Amino acid sequence: MTGRMPGRGLCRGLVLAVAAIVLTGCAGLPQDGTVQRVEVEDELAGSTARYQPVPPAPGASPQQVVRGYLDAMLAYPVSRAVASEYLTPAAAEQWRPSGPMEVYADPSVVAVAGSPDVVRLERFVEATLDEQGRRTTREQTVGTELRLDRVDGEWRIADPPPALLVTERFAEDYLRPFTIHFFDEQARALVPELVHLVVGETLPTALVSSLARGPDADSSLRTFVPDVADLRPSVTIGPDGVAEVEFTGGMEEQSPVDQQRASAQLVWTLRQIEGVTAVRFLGATALRMPGGDTVQRVDAWGRYEPDSPTGSPWVLAEDALREVVDLALGPVESDLGGATAAVVRDDLVASVVSEGTDVLIGALGADGESVPAEEVRDLSWGPTGELALLDAPGGQARLRTWRAGEVVDADTSAVGDLRSVRLSPEGARYVGLVDGVLVVGAVLRGDGRRTVALAAPEVIDLDLSALGSPTWTSSTRVAFLARTELGRQVHSVNVDGSDLRGGLRGGAALLPDVDSRILVSRIDDGRAWVLDARGRVWTRAAGGAWTQLDGGPVSFLAPPG
Repeated sequence: MTGRMPGRGLCRGLVLAVAAIVLTGCAGLPQDGTVQRVEVEDELAGSTARYQPVPPAPGASPQQVVRGYLDAMLAYPVSRAVASEYLTPAAAEQWRPSGPMEVYADPSVVAVAGSPDVVRLERFVEATLDEQGRRTTREQTVGTELRLDRVDGEWRIADPPPALLVTERFAEDYLRPFTIHFFDEQARALVPELVHLVVGETLPTALVSSLARGPDADSSLRTFVPDVADLRPSVTIGPDGVAEVEFTGGMEEQSPVDQQRASAQLVWTLRQIEGVTAVRFLGATALRMPGGDTVQRVDAWGRYEPDSPTGSPWVLAEDALREVVDLALGPVESDLGGATAAVVRDDLVASVVSEGTDVLIGALGADGESVPAEEVRDLSWGPTGELALLDAPGGQARLRTWRAGEVVDADTSAVGDLRSVRLSPEGARYVGLVDGVLVVGAVLRGDGRRTVALAAPEVIDLDLSALGSPTWTSSTRVAFLARTELGRQVHSVNVDGSDLRGGLRGGAALLPDVDSRILVSRIDDGRAWVLDARGRVWTRAAGGAWTQLDGGPVSFLAPPG
């Protein structure tokens, strides 16, 4: 049985799946913007911000009823009980707090002239969300006319908005980023997808429910986890740290390999919760390890993890290729005589000749083969051993990939005039610059996991200028350079456009005003390096300050290989 392909139309972007979750703790977003393990019990023990809204007051006007309804949707823990009291019986029966969500600010509730039973609600919608936790930035003013009916002499809302409406403060206090894991087209690698969920005691159920709803309908990702309709209502965590998951069906016809893939998706999704040490699968369709055990440790299924480089970056200094060692430049590894750029992966180096008309590929210190190119814009190694070469013959962007002596042209017609491109750690996405704007999209692969095309991207709309040097800091977050009043600084943002940090927004140390040109980073520990206009290299550990390296001047900086 093949993996279940996505078949449900979902809103694009990342969304908040909160309504079915019991809110039990108040906490802000993680300071580095990355996905973190969350300790559920600590959130429970530290909760002091519970909120129980009041029901409608007798004789309340239509405007007061609508204002009360908005307040009731901020119940903490989330509950539909009080909010439903503001609705007519028919509307209350249809209302689903576990459905879509809006995050809003600046609400305005006014009567509609000549219509005593109609109230207009205007608000600035910062983001819209669906039941899985995927988020889409909106940033627009929205107006909705709500009709009210008399019920036992009291005004009640007859047509509420088809979403749970929460304030920006609510979202900031109670939501966290997590990842649910699907497989790439070839079912070879796990691909994380960012969701935002409310912390609390039902977080395990929310994570598994989000995963079981499958990938976005427009996605090329695959899932082997049964549908959410087959999930037992509650995912529990025992005192031994073992999370228990039960599906009532959906796996009977799966091959053992596909069942193991489903196991990997579930284990990797649940292991983000602090204290979870293993996952046990219950019921007649229990998923089992190859040895027959239904309990699977959270460190299982490592073979699906991306192989990200863990070494140091490389530089070109006086035509020589050198590796960064601690806070200095290491010895000469290869003389590249006039190269303008070079990137290293394992024992292979690809360098751009001074005229920009060829890329030479070969082992360190040895002659290699030549790949024709024109006006090289970007050069990088991908996670599947491909070299991605972005050039511009005739001024038009072209992406070519090289692997084991074979060159393949990838279709980028859906993207536009790419100026830079980087593949994510697992190779399922790309980040690039088009017309000075940051974009993220899917990588389409063919036989042998070769890149054959880049799908149409989503724009990450940022109020920043002079963007450059985008790079991945995790599978769901990218960093880049952008101009500020204090010079060109390092920024980072989630792939759904949320949690922008860096520069004057804070969240990371500032560089001196050195006219930064190139940024590279390392996935495993968050360390970053920057090359400035004077050929100096600066480095910063995660959460640390920037330090200038000894040696130079440097003409090019390449990521760890």
